[in-house]
Amino acid sequence: MPIALFVSSLLVCMEAYAAAGASSNPNPLGAGLFIACGLAYVTRRRRIGGWLLYFYVQLYLSALMQLVFLPRVLADFRPSHWDDASLYVWYIVSASAQILAQLAVVVLATTLLARRTQLNVQRTTWATGAQAGAASLSLALNLYVFHDTVAATLNGLVLVFSSIWCAYFLRSLRVRRVFIEQNWDTSAPRPPALTPRELRYLRRRAVVAGGGTFIVVLVLMGMALSGQPPDAHLFVVAGISAVFAGLAGRYLELRPGKRVALARLDEAPHQPVHSGPAAGTSR
Repeated sequence: MPIALFVSSLLVCMEAYAAAGASSNPNPLGAGLFIACGLAYVTRRRRIGGWLLYFYVQLYLSALMQLVFLPRVLADFRPSHWDDASLYVWYIVSASAQILAQLAVVVLATTLLARRTQLNVQRTTWATGAQAGAASLSLALNLYVFHDTVAATLNGLVLVFSSIWCAYFLRSLRVRRVFIEQNWDTSAPRPPALTPRELRYLRRRAVVAGGGTFIVVLVLMGMALSGQPPDAHLFVVAGISAVFAGLAGRYLELRPGKRVALARLDEAPHQPVHSGPAAGTSR
């Protein structure tokens, strides 16, 4: 998988945490975005595939995560939870802007799937731009009013990726051809069927990728949570990440050079194994 795609999935996982309210505990939902990243690569030839599929998957996962933490966010809407009226008002403004912006993107992007028109593309683009604006407001408030650098960092990530999606809907050839022109070409040549040797290689690659990812993620999470009591989240997140890595290792296409190398192994003549001369035989 391209490195940029992998790094992007890491950062968008953090965006999901920000949209949900920045939970302090590890959450396996972020690993679902890794799986979405692999699916986006596999489905890049489809109409709703590639980065467009990735947009929708991360959008709905982020919205789901926000719903999970919505009661906690709304609980802070009670004035009795605050000692400073000005901080309370700024919190209401910040949280309401983020919730409404997220809701607008979900509704308009879903409408775009049902009614593929240029107007709905424009509305979805405006909604992602509004989400970037809400993130900018929350970023400023967390920096200069609440002095919460962690939340500000997460708001910054939401701002960056909302801006990227806004630019994507403005400039993407796929968006124009799928939603406006509706002439996406699905006749792209498909790779040839896998040989038995290639299948065995992909299975081994999946096992190595999954096992290695599980160990690396487990170690990194242990380092990140140093000083805190361990819980099952460590293994859940590492396990889901390993599943993603295994699926990626199994289903991502083989490089042309690797297919050639495996084909040469199939074409190589099998050398018979000769044993030494039997005992007692004469020359």
